[in-house]
Amino acid sequence: MVDRVATAHPDIPVACITIYPHHRDFTADSEASDRSERFRQILREAVTGLAHSNVTLIEGPELLTDSGGLTVDLIHPGDLGMIQMGENLAARLSGLMQRGQN
Repeated sequence: MVDRVATAHPDIPVACITIYPHHRDFTADSEASDRSERFRQILREAVTGLAHSNVTLIEGPELLTDSGGLTVDLIHPGDLGMIQMGENLAARLSGLMQRGQN
């Protein structure tokens, strides 16, 4: 899917975001926490395997850096989490868009 989008829009930056931190990242159950990391790794490998200069990987945990940004279910971001994710993503996308214009 990423290849198809990047091929169709070679002059437009394409950002792929790994899953954000959630309850599996904070559990003592190593199988559950490993599952989240496997999902992230699959996307990393998919992006790395592409020959498109317009595709960038953004790590979800770099956008939501504080577990306090999640609601009590540790799945959904609360207001502060949404603000943090939005600000961090906007900064990353801004850089990508500027590079795409050059």
